Amino acid sequence: MIAAASSSYANSLPLPVTLSERLLKTGLPMPVYIALSYNSPMTGDKALEQAELIPNAEIRVWENTTRSLPTEVTAELEAFWTRNE
Repeated sequence: MIAAASSSYANSLPLPVTLSERLLKTGLPMPVYIALSYNSPMTGDKALEQAELIPNAEIRVWENTTRSLPTEVTAELEAFWTRNE
């Protein structure tokens, strides 16, 4: 079943593109909050390096997180949204 899925699976929507360094440095037209998991095996230090290129972005590196990071940042996201309404 895994072989069949990996050989014939197709996304129904296009995957998001990685933002260019130029676009990151010039800023984005909306407030940006970035939550990163400390020592993530998926992103490593590269995600933090790219996040720091975005002017005025609010960046928080969460230590000792699990795959439940989205549920851990709920209160902080609500505060961010309130500040940027």
